[in-house]
Amino acid sequence: MAKQHTAALFEKPTFVQQPVVGLISGFEPHYGARLISAFARANPHLAIFVYDPLLAEHYTHPPSNVVIFTADDDETHSILPIFFQALDLICFPAIPGTPLSLVLEAMAYGTPCVAMTTYGLPPEVAGAGAVVKLEGYNLGNFRVSMSELSNTVNQWLKPSHTRTECENAAKRLAQKFTWEKVAQEIVQGIEEGHRQTVNAFRRERNLSPSVFCHRYDPGTGITESGVYRLGTHRYDCFQAALIEMLAEQHTPAEVEAVFKHFQGKGFTSVSNEFVLEWVSQRELGSQSCRNRSTGRKEEKPK
Repeated sequence: MAKQHTAALFEKPTFVQQPVVGLISGFEPHYGARLISAFARANPHLAIFVYDPLLAEHYTHPPSNVVIFTADDDETHSILPIFFQALDLICFPAIPGTPLSLVLEAMAYGTPCVAMTTYGLPPEVAGAGAVVKLEGYNLGNFRVSMSELSNTVNQWLKPSHTRTECENAAKRLAQKFTWEKVAQEIVQGIEEGHRQTVNAFRRERNLSPSVFCHRYDPGTGITESGVYRLGTHRYDCFQAALIEMLAEQHTPAEVEAVFKHFQGKGFTSVSNEFVLEWVSQRELGSQSCRNRSTGRKEEKPK
């Protein structure tokens, strides 16, 4: 039915009568026009469906067995699945500029692919097709053997056990790119990033003992309470270091109670932000909660 609809829409009976090869183009326009024309002349028995936005507008007289299409609005994009279901094989150059998302959409209906590439199949379509090696690709100088491309395409159009396996692999590709999978990967990425941040924080804190001290600022002439990190040889925020020390033996609620107690004696409301941020990120160390300047244990807040 998809073949019939495509043939009727473009007034091309060959889309019902002959095998249909889809070409998702990422070529520079002039080279793309030459390659498509050469491929069409070498394979007059094939119907060739080309997706290329530039050529769809400027390539006005393609060979008779070629249809060039683009989806530039909601209406045309909505019928792309019909065209993709009419394809017997997907062919694409694995180069920058090729819309791999469209390749995956077309393959989702169980269509194997032939990739023109310097290397192997892209990992996104691994196991679902074959490769035609490029003769050269340097700064847009794309060269592929037309005889090898034609032979590979025609071989993969024939029924075979290998083709059936690739059809099944192509259908499974769609399952890797559902919205649910994407959401899960985003959440996993955020969680992994958070774990790495916390682990790095822990390593730095464990390797950087704190020395509570007074720090004189010659610029302002003010002496303030501060913390010196031995491992990193830098001064740190007094509130942050105090939270770290207290949280080793006290719950977040107890640490927050301590800061609320001190707020009236020079601490600002910023202290509460430190409590929420630092204590929620980690169980700050396994060392005993000791007074770093006297060596005595801190008393739990009553």
